[in-house]
Amino acid sequence: MRLGRVLYPIHALGPGERLGLWLQGCERKCPGCANPELQPFEGKEVPKEMVLAMCRAAIKDYALTGISVTGGEPLLQAEELVWLLDGLKDFCDDVLLFTGFTLNEIREEKKEVYERLLERVSVLVDGEYRQEENHGEILKGSSNQIIHFLNENKKEQYEEYIKTDRRIIDSFAAQDGIVSVGIHPAGFLSKE
Repeated sequence: MRLGRVLYPIHALGPGERLGLWLQGCERKCPGCANPELQPFEGKEVPKEMVLAMCRAAIKDYALTGISVTGGEPLLQAEELVWLLDGLKDFCDDVLLFTGFTLNEIREEKKEVYERLLERVSVLVDGEYRQEENHGEILKGSSNQIIHFLNENKKEQYEEYIKTDRRIIDSFAAQDGIVSVGIHPAGFLSKE
């Protein structure tokens, strides 16, 4: 897998104590992207078995209750992601997936791997990021994005999280600086 980062526990990308998984590579290059360093396809290739072992250990050791997958663009590694989520289903049944594709685009592709991926996702936040539509909504980088509850059993806990009406930011010390996790205001990375 082309892996950008794995961080935990995070609270900024969904309810509860979560495992954050960022996949590397995205073609969209949305202006104002919060993770421009994850756009290039060159990146750390990590054996999927190692990623699975690391995620299982983190979920168990830290009593994590959810998984948030973002990137880059996760759908570009759909096959690997399906494999990983299958390996984690007995450890955690709450998967939140962020994608620049819309749910309609995903379904129109009629790719069997996309169908299998959606079966493993509880909540999907879809649509490309539009910096000019970043108005501070919870779980959405921009107002064009839609939150889809694919597993109705998770809807109530997400609705409660969204009611908090404030974005959460988590920060982690990293070898080359600070990693700031969350949905940031427009222009967060600008030098102005």
